Amino acid sequence: MERRGSEVNKEKAILKIYPEAVPNVDFIITADPETLETTIHTWKYDKPKPTDSQLQAAWDDLQANPPVKPKSLEEQIKARLEALELATITLMDFM
Repeated sequence: MERRGSEVNKEKAILKIYPEAVPNVDFIITADPETLETTIHTWKYDKPKPTDSQLQAAWDDLQANPPVKPKSLEEQIKARLEALELATITLMDFM
């Protein structure tokens, strides 16, 4: 398995594995102040705590296939206005 050169973001990896889990409720991630290495400090979720290899696999998948970011409200409005303008122009062609 190829390493990415950066530590696994454990919170994002856990949420990839268990999307319904709630950070700081179902699990708590802490960082060592000297090394900044993160660990799962508390696990209260009703499913098995993921292993380091499961976290790495989930993180690698997130890096290879990032989630699609939803369009901002501004982008959505702009797209709808452009579609409306195109529909208006097309409708006027039939008049």
